[in-house]
Amino acid sequence: MNDTVALGTSLRRRRQSLGMTLESLSNGICSTAYLSLIEQGQRYPSERILDLLETRLHALGSETGLSAQLNALRVAEFQIRHHGIDSVEENVATKPHQLMLDALEHERRGEWATAVGQVAVWLKENENSRDLVLFGARIKLRLLRELGYDAEALRFASQILAGPKPTIRNRQSDLLDIAFQTASLYASAGAWRDAQMVIEQHRELIAEPRDLVNSLWAASSASFAKGDLGAALAETQEALRAALELDTPVLHAKLAGNSVWFELMANEGDAVEQAKVLDEAIETLRKANSAPNLSNTYSVYALLHARQGSVPGFLEAANQALTMSLDRNTRNHDQLLVTLAEVALSCGQDEYALDCLNQLDARTRKISAGRAEAIIVQRASQIAQRLGHTERALKYLEESQRLLGFVNLAP
Repeated sequence: MNDTVALGTSLRRRRQSLGMTLESLSNGICSTAYLSLIEQGQRYPSERILDLLETRLHALGSETGLSAQLNALRVAEFQIRHHGIDSVEENVATKPHQLMLDALEHERRGEWATAVGQVAVWLKENENSRDLVLFGARIKLRLLRELGYDAEALRFASQILAGPKPTIRNRQSDLLDIAFQTASLYASAGAWRDAQMVIEQHRELIAEPRDLVNSLWAASSASFAKGDLGAALAETQEALRAALELDTPVLHAKLAGNSVWFELMANEGDAVEQAKVLDEAIETLRKANSAPNLSNTYSVYALLHARQGSVPGFLEAANQALTMSLDRNTRNHDQLLVTLAEVALSCGQDEYALDCLNQLDARTRKISAGRAEAIIVQRASQIAQRLGHTERALKYLEESQRLLGFVNLAP
């Protein structure tokens, strides 16, 4: 083993033993990508960079207790989401948190109800630690969103955001993630002003590339809800550039798909280049076995084919999107059905659009009243109207009003 490889191996083992991510070790010293090359034995760092890395590792190596646990939990979360719970190496810092590790594994499998219950118990067990509570709250909020419990998620997030803010910079990332998830919740409900307000209130805390990416992603959702496609596209592309500093290929693939979607919606971009971007994103997401993100990317491909006038291409991509949307009883799947129905109408596939509405009507999940749910049904009403199904359109409209809290007062 040559010196470069030996050094990289040593740095990687020490970093992982401390539960540190590539981002947390490299922050302010070098790019995440460069540190990754060092650990792989492909680069030998300068004396200054090596000294800074060694200093940080030594400082964190002397830490015990909470700091080590938080670092280890963040690494374990990343490993479980991408490779499963078996990828998590035994670490004394994670031993007290097996319940959280189990919850993260259930999340990876799409078993969100089980996961959120486990996280709730874990939060109760660690309620006296504000830092651990922020870590768990971020995950609980993510799970509530997956389950479609937006009202509960917003109430929970508001309580967290109203509490005291951590003063240690590397512990603010969980709070920022909660803030940007909250902004996305507002955006999905069409409340873009509230979304922008939350982003602005927390923008000054942004220090890490990941936080910047999340803020831009949330901002793009708010701009899209506002109807400003130009801003949504610009913010997504800026997020893509910021994501280059992170060793997160799945995140980059998701952002790339979003960027193409906004380009198509704004009638911008080159179709050949867009297809190339989507192909690369799909390859990355397949390797990561990320079915929900694959579903979204195929829906973008369906729109691309529709804009090109390729009906066979649209049908193939749309069916792939529905196939990859494994959990058919979620709001994400309902949104997918309505989106594909809208795209189908744009390329003259009325029967496909009608079939999407029929699948929407067949859903059996419990639906809580809220603006996000109402928007889905309102879009379905517009689709039915364009299909000439006036009575069906009126029923959807009535359901949308009910979800918004309006009651029919007619005798």
